[in-house]
Parts: sequence; structure tokens; C-alpha cells
Amino acid sequence: MGDDTKILQFKNQKLREQIEVQKREKVLLEDTLQALQGKQGHYDTNLLCVNRLWTELNRDIAVLASRIDPSISAVPLEEEDSTGCAKQLAGVQDPFLQRLVLDNGGAEKKTAKLLADSSNDLDAVERKLTQRCENTKSALSKVLDAIDETRVKRKCEEGEAELDRLRGDSEAMQKELDGLRAVALASDSRNAVLKDELLKAEKQVQELSNELADKHEEITVLHKKLITARTKAEEDDKSSIPVASTSGVSSDPRRAGLGNVADGVEDDDDNKNALVSAALVETRKILEKRNMEIEEERRVSRQLKNELREAKLQLQDEGRVVQSKLYQDVLSRLNMLNQEFARHREMATVMRRDIDIAACRETEFKIKMAEVEKMERLFHITEARARDLEIQKMSAAKARDEAHAQLQQMREKIGKADTVSELKLMVTTLQKEIGVLQANNAKHKAASDKLATLQESTEAARLNAEKLTGEKAQWEAKLKALEAKCSTLETDKGTLTERVEDLKVFIEVLQSVSEVAPEITEAVSKAERAKVEVASLKQQLEAHELQKSVQAAQAAAKGAKQLIETREQEKRAVELERDSLRRQLRECKEQLESQKGELDAYIQEIDVIGRVYEDMQAQNTRLLQQITERDALNHQLQNERLQLDQRASGMQEEKASFHSKVAHADSKAEVLRKRVTDAEGQIQRLMEEIAQGKAKFREADGQISETKQTVKKLEETIAQNKIL
Repeated sequence: MGDDTKILQFKNQKLREQIEVQKREKVLLEDTLQALQGKQGHYDTNLLCVNRLWTELNRDIAVLASRIDPSISAVPLEEEDSTGCAKQLAGVQDPFLQRLVLDNGGAEKKTAKLLADSSNDLDAVERKLTQRCENTKSALSKVLDAIDETRVKRKCEEGEAELDRLRGDSEAMQKELDGLRAVALASDSRNAVLKDELLKAEKQVQELSNELADKHEEITVLHKKLITARTKAEEDDKSSIPVASTSGVSSDPRRAGLGNVADGVEDDDDNKNALVSAALVETRKILEKRNMEIEEERRVSRQLKNELREAKLQLQDEGRVVQSKLYQDVLSRLNMLNQEFARHREMATVMRRDIDIAACRETEFKIKMAEVEKMERLFHITEARARDLEIQKMSAAKARDEAHAQLQQMREKIGKADTVSELKLMVTTLQKEIGVLQANNAKHKAASDKLATLQESTEAARLNAEKLTGEKAQWEAKLKALEAKCSTLETDKGTLTERVEDLKVFIEVLQSVSEVAPEITEAVSKAERAKVEVASLKQQLEAHELQKSVQAAQAAAKGAKQLIETREQEKRAVELERDSLRRQLRECKEQLESQKGELDAYIQEIDVIGRVYEDMQAQNTRLLQQITERDALNHQLQNERLQLDQRASGMQEEKASFHSKVAHADSKAEVLRKRVTDAEGQIQRLMEEIAQGKAKFREADGQISETKQTVKKLEETIAQNKIL
């Protein structure tokens, strides 16, 4: 019997040593499991925050797409996964308490699920994430394309309206040009008629002058004949007188005979004189008649001269009227062009002002909408957190009751475990759970790497958001309204603390009733020491992350400075182009003024030519000189008309060139306006993205702080439960 007792005591000693070793391993496994579970909880909370922010982004994109164009297909919003391992036991942090809370079937199901999850490939998760990113990017690209299409449509409509207006102006100008051409044709036809009448009058004057010359020649011939006849008659008279004197002296009979002869001669002379006088009378009558005809012809020639003078004056007046009309039309066209150019410039300034006002209103409206949506999100978040606190409270109560029951069962099982095989079975189950936890740890490491990248992006967004500290005062006023809600949550927190204190009292009562094994007290002390070490490690990690965040902040600040410099350079380029356009406008105005001076000089020259023409017309008295002057003046008028036509064509060409310059300036103004609108749109998008990142970062900070507080509280409660 003594040997058997010694053998049994030796076996019992070995079993006790094995049990102590297993208990130490169990404590180590509990510590590792608790650390992994803490990491899992932190990862789950971060994942939920990221998923929520992502879903909100998708909703915002869908709302924006529906506002722009209802036909655009929005991004399919993915519902949050409310059923998962992280939410099944949200109120329990101790892995052994989790095992005790669940029954054997639940534990087996959980382990099987964890093993199945660990066997999945991480590429599937990456594929889903990339697919989700592509969906959001495609939705954003659709929204941006829709915005660009609306802008292009608006610009096309404005261009079409301007084109229609220019077409109407061109049609009106074409009608005016047709009217001027009709007036010119009428004046040409009238001038041709007057020229024909002038030619007819010239022919008549030439015929009359020829007849006058013939009559003058006839009169000169008759006058010569009359003079010769008179000279002959005088010579005959002189010769007859001496012959008579000599015949009277010689003898009487001869005198008588000669007297008879002389009488006969005298009778012949008288007859001749009578004939000559009759011929003279007839020639005088003919001369008087011819003089009358000549006077009549002179009167007719005077009438023709007067008619010619009147026709010339009328032609000159018509030429002046046509010239003044063309000049007035050209001046009116130039004034119209100047007015249209000024009106276009005023319209451009008004459009720029309206665009700036609309952009300011749009930004104000977007800011207000973002504030309202943010308030709604905060309200929903507070409600969800209140519900989560209620659920956690209920789950904590259940876990407390079930933990108490399972603790009793474990004590009974440990007391009944007499053999090593039962302990080995328990160890194997623990090893399986350790393998599952290691697989989960590998998953959590991959997820933590992705989470680190996300945290870096959030840090960059936070640093960009910190630059906008000027908005802090506005948000502080709004946060005061939320403090009231936080006070209500603090009251709920007070009630929860009261209930926790009740639980502590209940646990103390249970401790007073039931004795706690020394092994459990040692395990609790080791767990507390492990928590202290974990806290120190967390502090080290936080310090390391802060250093990274500072570096990311510096990099983001440099990137923001570079963006600001690029924007300033673009702004300077736009201002330079604007100054160049203004210089071109000034040059156009100077050219217009110089052309106005040239037109005034032309008018003065035309007036001088008219005065000279009037002086020449007053000095010219004779018909031939008037005719030659008329021809010269006609040639001058034709030359002036050709010059005026050339000037009118030159003015038309200058007008077309001015139209082209105005169109070029308008096109440049449109290009500048597009660049300004694009730059403003980019700046506005950047400001909106910064505001969204700031809001999301603040929400994430609030959520993380609240989750940390809840985790600390739960850890304190669990630690107290373990101590109890």
C-alpha cells in the first residue's frame, strides 16, 4: 500500500506539473488571442468606417448624377455587412469568455466558419475592391462627361444665336447694298439720258453754226457784188460827163445827135440803177430775214446753253448727293460697327459677371447642402451609436449570465478531469483554435497593410483640411448644437455606468459566495500584466504613426504649394492674353479714328473741287468753252465716281477686315472665357474635395475616438469581470 501511494503521489505530482505547464501555455494563448482580438476589433471598426464613407460617396455621386441628368445610371450602392464575426460578440473581449458564452455547436460553427474564411484567397477581396473603385470612377466620369456636355451645348446655343444675329445683320446690309446699287443704276440711266440730250443739242448747234457760216459767206459774196456794181456805176458816171462837154463845143447838130445818144445812155443807166436798187432792196430783205433767222438761232442757242448749264448743275448736284449719301452710309456703318463692338464687349463683361455670381451662388448652395447633409449624417450616426450601445448593453448582460454558467461548468470539468487524455483533448482543441487565430492573423496583417495605405491617404486629406482653419469658427458654432446630443448620450452613459456598478456589486456578491481558485487569480494577474505591455506597445506604435503623419503632412503641403503656383501661373497667362486683346482693341479704335480723319480730308477735297468747278462754270461764257469744260467736267465726274467706287470697295474691304478682327477677338474672348470657367471649375472641385475629405476625416476621428472610448470601457468591464 505504501508503494502504491508513493506511485500515485508521484503520478499526481507529474500531473500537477503538466497541468501547471498547460495553464502557463493557456495564459500565453489567452494573451495572444486577446491581442489578436483587439486588432480584429480595430480592423473591423476601421473597415466599417471606410465602408460607410464609401457608400456615402456613392450616394452623393448618385444624387449628383440624378440632378444633372436622370438618364445617367448611378453607381450601385453596396449595403453594409451587418452580419459578421466582429458583431456577433461585440461586447465580449476575452476569448475564453467567448468560448464559454457560446455552446459547443456554436463554437464548432464559428471555428468552421473561421477556417473556411482563412482558406479563401485574398485576391478575391482585392478584385472586389478594384471593381468597386472602378464603379465609382466610372460614375464620376459619367457625371463629368454630363457636365462637359451641358457646357458644350450652352456654348453651341450661344454661338448659334450669335450666328443667327450676324446672318440677320448681313442680310440687312445686303438689302442696303442692293438699294444703293439700284440708286446707282438709276443715276447711271439718268446720266446716260442727259448725255444723249447733250449730244443732240451739240449736233443742232453745230448744224446752226454751219448754216450761219454759209449765210455769212453768201452775204459777203452779195456785198462784194454790190460794191463792184457801185464802183462800175460811178466809173460810168464819171466817163459820161466829159464826153458831153466836148461834143457841145464843136457843133449844134452833132450836139443834138449826141444829146439823143446821151439821153438814151442815161435811160439805160436809170434802168440799171433801178435794177441795182431793186436788187439791193431784195438783198436787204434777205439780209434782214437772215438776221432775223440768226437772232432766232442765237436765241435758241442761248436757250440750249441755259439748258446745258442747268443740266450740268443738276448733274453736279446729283453727284454730290450720291457722294454725300455714300459717305453718310459709310459713317453710319462705322458707327454701327463701333456700337456693336461696344455692345459685344459689354455683353462679355456682363456674362463674366453673371458667371462669377452664379459660381458664387453655386458654391454657397453646395456648402449649405453639404452642411445639411453632414448634420443629417451626424444625427444618423448618433442614433446608430445609441442603438449599438443598447445592443452592447444587452449582449453584455447575456454574456455575464452565460459566462457565470460556463464558469461553473468549466470548474466542474476541470475538477472532473482526472486523466491526461482528457487534458490532451482540451489541449488539441486549443491548438486548433490557435491555428485558426494564426490564419486570421495573416488575414489581419494583409488588411492592416491596406488600412495603412488608407490611413496615409486620410492623413494627407487631414493635412489639406487643416490648411482651411478659417472655417473652424463656423463649424464650432454647429458643434455646439451637437454637444446637446452628446449630453444626452452622456446621460445614457451614466445609466450604463450605474448598471455596470450594479454588475460589479453582483460579481462581488458572487465572489463572496464562491471561492476563486488560486490558478484563476494568477491568470488574471498575468492578463493584467499583458494588458500593460500591450498598452506600452500601442503607445510606441502611435508615436511611430505620428512621425509618419508629420512626413505625409509635409509632402501634402509641398503638393498644395505647387498646385497654387501652377494656378497663379495660369492666371498670369490669362491676364497677359487679356492685356494683348485690350491692346488690339485700342489699335482698332486708333485705326478707325485715322480713317475718320482721312474721310474728313476727302470731304474737304470734294468741297474744294466743287467750288473750283463752280468758279470755272461762272467764268466760261462761250459755248465751245462750255462744251469743252463740260467734257472735262464729265471726265472729272467720272473719275471721281470711279474713285468713290474704289473708296467704297476699299471701305467695304476694311469693314470686312474689321468684322474678321471682331470675330477673331470674340473667338479669343470665348477661349479665354472657357479657360477661366475650366480653371474655376477645377478650383471649385478641389475645394469641394477638400471640404468632403475634411468632413469625412472629422467623422472618422469622431468615430475612432468614440470606438476607443467604448473599447476602453468594455476592456475595463471585462478586466473587472476577470478580477471578479
